[in-house]
Amino acid sequence: MTSGLRSRSQYEEPTREHGVVHWFNREQGFGLITPDDG
Repeated sequence: MTSGLRSRSQYEEPTREHGVVHWFNREQGFGLITPDDG
């Protein structure tokens, strides 16, 4: 089971999935960031 690793990766450091970056910020909370190609 990698559920523990998945939850930790989302909260500790940003992960890229399908061009979308999942990040967690104490001030803004959990959100999604789309990387800019330029």
